Amino acid sequence: MSETRLLVDEKQLTYSGLIPVQGLYRTVKTFLQENDYNPFDSRNEEQVFEDGKQIILEIKGEKKLSEFARINWETKFYFTGLQEMFVEKGGKKLRLHRGKVMLQTDVFLLTDYEKTFEQNAFQYFLRVVIDKYVFKSYMNRNVALVMKHYKRFEETVKRYLNMEAFK
Repeated sequence: MSETRLLVDEKQLTYSGLIPVQGLYRTVKTFLQENDYNPFDSRNEEQVFEDGKQIILEIKGEKKLSEFARINWETKFYFTGLQEMFVEKGGKKLRLHRGKVMLQTDVFLLTDYEKTFEQNAFQYFLRVVIDKYVFKSYMNRNVALVMKHYKRFEETVKRYLNMEAFK
């Protein structure tokens, strides 16, 4: 049976104010592409209410570490109370939204995701022994790398939102 290890559990970033929705989405997708996570859109919903729009976006990414291990990255955007505004800057009209956004991120480490060691009991036992003694330092290195990526991701998103707030 493949094992799923949760590395980042529903970490949330919240922001309210003027939000360039497309710019924030592009920033997250670019970050995942630069770190070889092969991002793809898995959800895109928009609802219009009297007090504003609600948008839910979800980006997922996968990074294959080896034939044995893979990282799955999921980031969900929850935009609420969005009201479209036009802001003039340098003689150009920019389309921004005023509202709130919450980013929720989960990161998983999957081992033996192709189920190659599940043919019989001996192979399963062999996988457990290999995980415990051979691949332990390799997995710990990859976990540390993913956690470093998440810290940079958090800093990038915060920096982008703060930069947009002071323009």
